[in-house]
Amino acid sequence: RPRLIRLQWDPDHTPHGTSVSGRRAIQLGLKKIDSFLDGRDIIRIVDITSFVQTQYNNAVLPNDQLDQLRVPIERIYAPQDEQTRLHIQLDSRTKEEE
Repeated sequence: RPRLIRLQWDPDHTPHGTSVSGRRAIQLGLKKIDSFLDGRDIIRIVDITSFVQTQYNNAVLPNDQLDQLRVPIERIYAPQDEQTRLHIQLDSRTKEEE
């Protein structure tokens, strides 16, 4: 059976692009799903080029305005199911779970 979901662990990064020691980010990819390929699952497409350029300027230009950088709120997600943890090679529990 072909796998439709690809799981990849990536290094986590600061807004400046340097790696964060001890943290990794998970990236999920969906493959071979016709409704994504033909557009049935697309609700809308938004051009966020100017937003991204502004955030880039806030993060990396010499005047470094990180207080103006808009980033999503992050929270730890730890699957409760042990089989899922093993499958994605999640090797530790969070402090909230202990």
